[in-house]
Amino acid sequence: MLWLWNCPPPSAAAIHFSSIPISFFLFLLPRAVRGRPATALQAQRPLSSAASLPTSPDTSSSSAFDLLLRGCRNPRQSRLVHSLMVTSGALHGSAFLASRLVSVYSRIGHLANARAVFLGAVEGGNCVLWNSVLRMYLSHGHHGEALVLYCRMRRLGVLPDGFTFPIIVRCCASIGSPALCKAVHAHAVAAGYSSHLHVDNELVLMYGGTGNMDVAQQVFESMTVRNVISWNTLLSGFSVNQDSLAASNAFRMMEREGYEPNAVTWTSLLSAHARCGENGNVLKLFSKMRARGVAPTPESVSVALAVCTNMGASNDGKVIHSFVIRDGVEDYVFVRNSLICFYGRLGNREDAEHLFLRTKVKTLVSWNALISCYAGVGLYDKAYEVFLQLEGMSDIRPNLVSWSAVIGGFAAGGKVEQSLQLFRQMQGAGIGPNAVTVVTILSACAETSALSLGYGVNGFAENALRTFHDLINAGFVPDGISFVAVLSACGYAGYVTEGRWLFDQMICKYKLSPWMEHYACMVDLLGRAGLLEEAKQLLEKMPFKPNICVWGALLNSCRIYRNTQIAEEAVSHIFALELETAGTHMILSNIYASCGRWDDSASMRVLTKEKGLKKRAGQSWIELKKRIYTFSAGFTLPPEMENIYIVLEELNHLVRSEEQTVAYDQLSPYLT
Repeated sequence: MLWLWNCPPPSAAAIHFSSIPISFFLFLLPRAVRGRPATALQAQRPLSSAASLPTSPDTSSSSAFDLLLRGCRNPRQSRLVHSLMVTSGALHGSAFLASRLVSVYSRIGHLANARAVFLGAVEGGNCVLWNSVLRMYLSHGHHGEALVLYCRMRRLGVLPDGFTFPIIVRCCASIGSPALCKAVHAHAVAAGYSSHLHVDNELVLMYGGTGNMDVAQQVFESMTVRNVISWNTLLSGFSVNQDSLAASNAFRMMEREGYEPNAVTWTSLLSAHARCGENGNVLKLFSKMRARGVAPTPESVSVALAVCTNMGASNDGKVIHSFVIRDGVEDYVFVRNSLICFYGRLGNREDAEHLFLRTKVKTLVSWNALISCYAGVGLYDKAYEVFLQLEGMSDIRPNLVSWSAVIGGFAAGGKVEQSLQLFRQMQGAGIGPNAVTVVTILSACAETSALSLGYGVNGFAENALRTFHDLINAGFVPDGISFVAVLSACGYAGYVTEGRWLFDQMICKYKLSPWMEHYACMVDLLGRAGLLEEAKQLLEKMPFKPNICVWGALLNSCRIYRNTQIAEEAVSHIFALELETAGTHMILSNIYASCGRWDDSASMRVLTKEKGLKKRAGQSWIELKKRIYTFSAGFTLPPEMENIYIVLEELNHLVRSEEQTVAYDQLSPYLT
């Protein structure tokens, strides 16, 4: 942060410890020199003597202070050693000790004190000290401040070295500005570090991370000296840019040149295939890595578990879990989170709960994984209960993923009112929704409006429109999927005026080219309202050839309003698409019948029979253990159906026996 530039040097601490006796200082030094800095720091005894400390420290005292600094584990110890260094004069003119002290304060998160040390010793102009402060800003994510300090360093004439440029290059990569990346690259070349191994490795990583893999490969190929890290950075770039083919080629080339891939190399290769959706290859590579004797890292385990989660590969995931337990990496937070997601997605609520409760440090990802688990298995109230627990936390707050999971759960369960209420609360909390959340809530409103249409209730369509307008007023930019959802809601509710306005806004204001789905929604909207000619004109103006969905929407509207002329035209276009089905013939036959054209209706049915077209029987389906079962009336599926019928017969027999017993008990008073 820029406010750190104004922090004053620590004077109060020096005054407080100015009376430390020389005997105590000499008591600390032998323990520090013998490599026991922690023991030296634990020495707590009354300090009452007024003896002064040495004013001209030698090399041995600098080494002793260095060892003392290594033993600092908390702010109190750090301030104690800092004060000893100030009062003894060891810190004065020693850029080495100043840089070590900056590193200690950085490690414990006291950036203001580190900045104060730097300001008090900056006259020395030593590059080591500047690098310590730059590294501190990098490690704490203050990349902009690091670049400002680098510019000041150059203005003061301090020359960067081979450790400076890797820090600055990584800051530029984190910011992601192509201009900054090119500028720092030019600085490195001008300073004579264009062939420096560490600098080149960071340049490859920087260009790869910002999507400029062509330049990254040029830097890599120009390197006169490479190591395994060089290859890992190249593979990481291909992974980030989702180029699994190039990553595989680089991996093979690395082996041909005699470099042994390590765990980081394999992790980058796994990530590259996972980002490209090549889940099967990821599991094969993971097995190959283990076969070569490379112990999986927590990162590679997380990648493999994520793939198993996406594939629903329960057996593979459980095998990987056994490796995790055996290798002792289960306690890593991101590995535990991956396991919670894995078991949660499989619907194994008990294991997900068990892992969550065993997690000592629960991150936001842990909470979100459990919420998604409950929502995914239909326990929406339980998901909301966990969400409320998360809201009550003092150190963690729900993010967009948390809200989306619980909102999506209620919407999927048909509890649209609750999902809308949560959606409003999310907006009130200052969290802007993403496109997925918007489409989820709008689609839920549209579907509920369609189900409620028979009762004359269109309140959910109104909610969808109001939500959509509120989002636009709040600055949300809708995409094509959002418009499909809200146009569907208008179609189910019959909001013609609103639908027309939204369609025009999509084209004129948001510059979105309508998809086939948008035209199908508009044709359905106009057709349901009886505006068949307008629907036909819109269909004819489409910039691409309408498909069966668009013509089918128009044909269905013709059935409602008994318009044989437009129906015949729609059917002819459907047949032209080589989609002649019995269903289309039956709809046209029914339209003829509703208009009293019985001969045409009969001839259409005869034509259907002559062509051998049969209407496909309606089917129902159910998903059990990741397998889809379909069935229809009169359909048998041996051997499962045979077992089902046996159980049904037994249940039927038991029910009849129970009914007879109840009937006898009720009649027995009259039989005596």
